[in-house]
Amino acid sequence: MGRRPISGSAAGPSGSHAGWVGVCRKGKTVGSTSTNGTANGQLERSSTAPWERGGEEATSAGGEPQATSSVEAKSSKKAKGGKKSGQTGQRGSGQQGQKGQKGSGQGSTSDRSKAWMLLDRSGSMSGLEVAVVHGVNGFMAEQAALPGKCKVTLVQFDSEEPFEILADAVPVNKACALSVEQYRPRAATPLLDAIGSLIGRADERAKRRRKAGKEPEDQTVLVVTDGLENASTDFSWADIHRLVSSRREHGWAFVFMGANQDSYFEGARLGVEPGNVQNYEASDEGVGEAFASVSRAYRERRTMHSTVGLTPDNDDFFGGVREAEEGIRRRSQ
Repeated sequence: MGRRPISGSAAGPSGSHAGWVGVCRKGKTVGSTSTNGTANGQLERSSTAPWERGGEEATSAGGEPQATSSVEAKSSKKAKGGKKSGQTGQRGSGQQGQKGQKGSGQGSTSDRSKAWMLLDRSGSMSGLEVAVVHGVNGFMAEQAALPGKCKVTLVQFDSEEPFEILADAVPVNKACALSVEQYRPRAATPLLDAIGSLIGRADERAKRRRKAGKEPEDQTVLVVTDGLENASTDFSWADIHRLVSSRREHGWAFVFMGANQDSYFEGARLGVEPGNVQNYEASDEGVGEAFASVSRAYRERRTMHSTVGLTPDNDDFFGGVREAEEGIRRRSQ
């Protein structure tokens, strides 16, 4: 499928990537814009994107992991060095997930949802910029429309800047729209370093909240990539597998979306369960389906949390429904 070219300029300071970080105080927030509209009026909507339907250490209620290993210490150190791009700072119930477990009795986390989105910005994503921007903004818009509170951290990565923070724990209903000025594919794919740094940052957030006497958040880490690891220098596969497995034991959900690879094989190497993995096609339509699937599943997760006495299955994020893979099969027929 052909990829439509990018035309026109998007909001944000010329030569910087500061336009989307923090709370949006001027102009429209993502949540106040229709999901099939433009990104603050600057981007033409992709005709193939399917959006037209109209940190903290993690945290099961049972406790939080402590940074005890050299790998975890390295993760925390790398996260502190992350670059920030700027300052930080249809209502409906959704469809309930099909699988749930009895909660621990310590209360709902519906107002403490925390999403961490790690976005591959390597050169192989070139040509998909508009689809990715619409996918991210569509995810934010759908989540902003739900009852309850949710904060989101968005990070993009490549070998020139392995951990660039675009939005840092921003309330999803106040986040500004992402633009193609901020998402410019380039360079190689240090996937392991990006994941390790993100986990370290989430651990630091959890530590601060714990010291402040705040309740733990529900942690969901969403990784979207279209290529294989090829540039990490600080973390190994074994390092990341240990970090992911440890956090999963404390209630974190890790989601892996991959194109141009066997995502189930690569996800397993990272420590991600098959129920939280999905392949998508590296096309405008495939990218749109991927973000739509992630947003639908996260909506169901948040809805499950709002149901008293239930918590979602952290190892079956998609609930057996994989829209992006269904799209691949449909187009191959």
